[in-house]
Amino acid sequence: MRKKIFGICLISITLLAFLLLSCVEPAPEEDCTIDVKATLGGSAWTGSVEYTLTGPAGASPINGTSVESRHTVDCGSWTCAYVSGGPAGATFTGISPADTQTVSAGGTITFTLNFVAEQVTRWDVSIEFETWTIDGQPVPDGTYRVSPGTIIDVEYEVHASGEEDAVVEVYETKWLRYHYKGPEEGNWIHAVNAPGGVTMHPPADKIPGSQMTSVEGQDAPYCTEIWAPKCQVILLDVHVGWEQVVCVNYKQDVNWLRINPPYVPSTTILQDGLDEVLFDIYPAQQQQPPLETITLSAMACVEMEGDENPDNDCTDWCPELTIEIVPPEQPQ
Repeated sequence: MRKKIFGICLISITLLAFLLLSCVEPAPEEDCTIDVKATLGGSAWTGSVEYTLTGPAGASPINGTSVESRHTVDCGSWTCAYVSGGPAGATFTGISPADTQTVSAGGTITFTLNFVAEQVTRWDVSIEFETWTIDGQPVPDGTYRVSPGTIIDVEYEVHASGEEDAVVEVYETKWLRYHYKGPEEGNWIHAVNAPGGVTMHPPADKIPGSQMTSVEGQDAPYCTEIWAPKCQVILLDVHVGWEQVVCVNYKQDVNWLRINPPYVPSTTILQDGLDEVLFDIYPAQQQQPPLETITLSAMACVEMEGDENPDNDCTDWCPELTIEIVPPEQPQ
């Protein structure tokens, strides 16, 4: 009898346990998540961009249209592919950490679309006035007494920007405002147009045939004689072209004038400077006082094909230099 009662109790307990277990719901499966982000030049970027996410068998592909974005997906292996769009003017460079990753239940994986800004080459050429020089020595604006043989020079800095180490053609026009103030009725200017009248440091190749001196815009080749009347401004200029290396700062010397002895037969011309100046000038008188006086001012412009910034292509007229010419000593 006791055995029968014990059996019945065991069956009842087993049945109760079964019923209790059958009433407990199974734990839900945890979600899998994919985040899609983007960078521009290494910094976070958000906006419109098209991409696709392709998952395990049976999972529907996802077509994304913007970042940042989050997607709940089937767990398993997923591949991200860039389609189009992204930052304006930028180039897509790849997906990190990998374009295929596996996500497990409750986990999150991240695909990052990487872009870099397009490197735009901006071309520019500029010129700046540096200083007056007298016989190669820098001087501030002011009044200076000089003797025959003296060279009056202007220094500039010329710079071309663009694709580094590229070679570009730069064309220049430089002007010298020449004002003879007396005491004579005027003096003579002689065009030399020497190759060494305009030089570059470091050296640059001068475009063949590009250098020409002129007066008031009219060509004045070697041996042109120009009369400069008293109290009338004469505009001297020189055109020259160079092959310059981009991103190199060039110092340019423009040997505008050399003072010659007073204007007498041509045998008195200082022949030793014919390869280094643009113009010779001849004082009109030999006695003193007063001294013959000239005021000078200079300006320059540059041009280059593709130049994108015209604002720095020209200098202003530089401060004036006043020259008083001391005649050579006379024989006793």
